Amino acid sequence: MGGYPSYGILNELAEMLSYKPLKTILRDLLFDKVSQRDGINKTTFARKMYDLQKGNFVTIKGDQVTVTKKGWQRIDLERIDKLQWDDKKQDGFFRLIIFDIPEKRRRARDILREKLREFECHQIQKSVFVTPYRCEEVMNELVKLLHVERHVHIIKAVHLGHDDAKVRKHFRK
Repeated sequence: MGGYPSYGILNELAEMLSYKPLKTILRDLLFDKVSQRDGINKTTFARKMYDLQKGNFVTIKGDQVTVTKKGWQRIDLERIDKLQWDDKKQDGFFRLIIFDIPEKRRRARDILREKLREFECHQIQKSVFVTPYRCEEVMNELVKLLHVERHVHIIKAVHLGHDDAKVRKHFRK
């Protein structure tokens, strides 16, 4: 999913905006926060802000910085990339993750499949995965970041029908 020229500026901007009802932040306030965290100087910050503006990730009007739609999409992709499923606990139930994401959202569908494989879910059908681990929290965050909440369903099941033995064997490895 590649990086972008920001020294974390875009992520810091998103973090700062998440606490405010406003959609803009003052450039100097952003610089103070980023320079404290990363130790960059004003010249480097200005160059990175220019790169972000040139890439259409932010707009700058006077001393106000605003994240663009493209910027928010990049922030979401970075958050998805960092999303981890650390707490793999079983409770005796399977979770069926079923999705029907429209073709116009193909990229989101592909990212979802990629993350499900990364999370070691077992694919039963093209749009059906299963896991014996509690996953509701991480999956809710993932589908929210992908903006596909309406298209993804998690079903908690005790038995998986004729696939049950095969799936149980898969997770005993």
